[in-house]
Amino acid sequence: MSEKNQWKPIESAPKTGRTLLLGYWNSHGKWRTVRGQWMSAEYIGQEWEEPDDVEAGWFETAVEADDVPNCWPVNPSHWQPMPAAPCPTCNDQGTVGNILTAEPCPACTPAAAGPGDVQDAARWRWLSAQFDNLTTSESVLFLEMLYLNPDKACSPLGATVDAALAAQVPQQGEA
Repeated sequence: MSEKNQWKPIESAPKTGRTLLLGYWNSHGKWRTVRGQWMSAEYIGQEWEEPDDVEAGWFETAVEADDVPNCWPVNPSHWQPMPAAPCPTCNDQGTVGNILTAEPCPACTPAAAGPGDVQDAARWRWLSAQFDNLTTSESVLFLEMLYLNPDKACSPLGATVDAALAAQVPQQGEA
């Protein structure tokens, strides 16, 4: 898990008014994550209509509410920075289109290739080429098998595809 996605103790949170993810165990023993921020006494005095008897502290905030102050005091134990918004074009999937017409998202840069991605791409190209030779009903049966039993189907499928790919690579001494 990356450093930016880990919960940090609330004592280390910035008290700048920046919106954060706040977390705490509620009275029912359930972990609760809310959107919130630190509000100083000065901020409360300037921005709230009725600031009397309200002390500086952590507040859950709501973006939908129109009522002032649209926030509630909370006692969080942890915090995280707010995540970045997803790509509006591909919703952080890195591609646009459907499974048959997928192309790289023009609005964002996909993540760098990870271990096994090159092999997965070769497997996908080989498998896609095989679909050109199947009837529609054979394709549907195959996809149903993958969808309903991915653990059973994918392991032998990967081995089968790897064997087919290896058979296509000329061996040393072959022309």
